[in-house]
Amino acid sequence: MPSRQGVGWWTCAASLQSFAYILQMLFHDDGKTVSNMLIFYLLQTTVNHLLVIGTLLFIKQKLDLRLWLAVPTVMLAVTTALSLSGQTFLGALLFAVENASAFFMVAYAIYKTAEPINKSTKMMGVFSFLVGVHWLDFPFLGHLEWFQAIGFIIGMTLAIGIFMSLSAMALLQFRDHTQRSEKRAIYAAGHDPLTGLYNRSSLDGLFDDYVAEADEKKLSFIVMYLDLDGFKAVNDQYGHKAGDMLLITVAKRLEKWLGDKGDAIRIGGDEIIVLTRLRGAYSEESAYKSARLLLDMIELPIVDGDNVHNISSSIGGCSYLPGIITPSLDDMIQCADKQMYKAKQAGGHCIFFKEQPGAKRKLIKPDLLVIPKVAEKLQRKKRTKQPIEVV
Repeated sequence: MPSRQGVGWWTCAASLQSFAYILQMLFHDDGKTVSNMLIFYLLQTTVNHLLVIGTLLFIKQKLDLRLWLAVPTVMLAVTTALSLSGQTFLGALLFAVENASAFFMVAYAIYKTAEPINKSTKMMGVFSFLVGVHWLDFPFLGHLEWFQAIGFIIGMTLAIGIFMSLSAMALLQFRDHTQRSEKRAIYAAGHDPLTGLYNRSSLDGLFDDYVAEADEKKLSFIVMYLDLDGFKAVNDQYGHKAGDMLLITVAKRLEKWLGDKGDAIRIGGDEIIVLTRLRGAYSEESAYKSARLLLDMIELPIVDGDNVHNISSSIGGCSYLPGIITPSLDDMIQCADKQMYKAKQAGGHCIFFKEQPGAKRKLIKPDLLVIPKVAEKLQRKKRTKQPIEVV
């Protein structure tokens, strides 16, 4: 599992902390000799700074690792010198202040972080503050025999609290990562990676939803099969990068134009299927109007640097009418596909429709270009359109 930086530092800290506690319990009766104290300073400073560095990295705080490793090293060297020269209190004070400061910095960083934090991270901030406070009592109370057992219990309790918080933080990160991975996998399974449109595997479910909605609300929808005119020429002349840019731009326009009225599905190359809901009662005019607006939108010029690309589309459509018959998805696609090829053979830049497969009445005369005069007007109108920059 990909993990944030910091977890490895925590693992080292947990292992070393367990070792330190074992040593402390084994040699507790030997008394506080200078050598024992120096070993304690070394182990506990290492554990503390592993925890602090790991936590700061986990919450995505920028830090200079060389500085964070140099400061405790210098502190240990000075503490050792003070202890060996008999100034044990100053050595203990320096040790406590430096370690407490490190935990206070963690608490402050968690408090000030702009990233959303969960309860376990907040608890880590609270425990870090409490650990910092506890370290400050060490030089003043640590030498008192009656406090040693109490201080050990307090320290162990706080250490358990910190490591439990860190474990919860890691587990929550694993959960969030798994959920994001599942969402990405689900999205990738149903969407085209280039354009972000639905892919062929999503079409069956979408079509069933449209049929169920149409039958329930007694409304119609259109299955339109689009093939881009002029796309191959752009691909051949300017390369696949330009072709991809055209597809992405057309996809963005489709999504913006459709909104909640329909869905677009890229089934391969420059071929796209569009499902469009019709508002109100079905009519030839409403079906054609939807297709004509779609054609107008596609024909808007696309600017790519110094190049202006003009493409259009051959559109074949097939309308679904509730209550007549329920054709299969393959029947609807085959119907729309045949009409698209007729539009392509007619020179492109136009729309062909046919009645729903199995319908007893004619919706629009089959194999007939819909409103040829209007299509001619669209051709003339196209030359007056202003280019639109690629978003």
